[in-house]
Amino acid sequence: MMLTQSAFKQFKKNYNVYGTHTEIDKYRNETTVRDDNIKCTICTMWHPLRDESDIAEYGQDISRMFYAILYNAENIAYNDIINIYNDDYEVVSIKRYNTHTRIDVRRKKA
Repeated sequence: MMLTQSAFKQFKKNYNVYGTHTEIDKYRNETTVRDDNIKCTICTMWHPLRDESDIAEYGQDISRMFYAILYNAENIAYNDIINIYNDDYEVVSIKRYNTHTRIDVRRKKA
């Protein structure tokens, strides 16, 4: 069975994706800040990371991470921000395959 864009359609939801920019304060400290304007919207469902390869790659951060399968991800970039369950998550990995793209996101630290 091949994954298709309509798979699990009833469980998918729209999520806004925001770009980021860097601000420098008067002490020359750099801070990455979410843009105010929506960059794009994706329709997907999120899955927790739990594979051994993911654990080896991310370690203890895995407890605050999700992944999603996207079929149209040209606008997604590293460090983009996606609001999931009222928390901001940062795109930390983009893996492109023949039929889809997998993105991994990590909850931003407060």
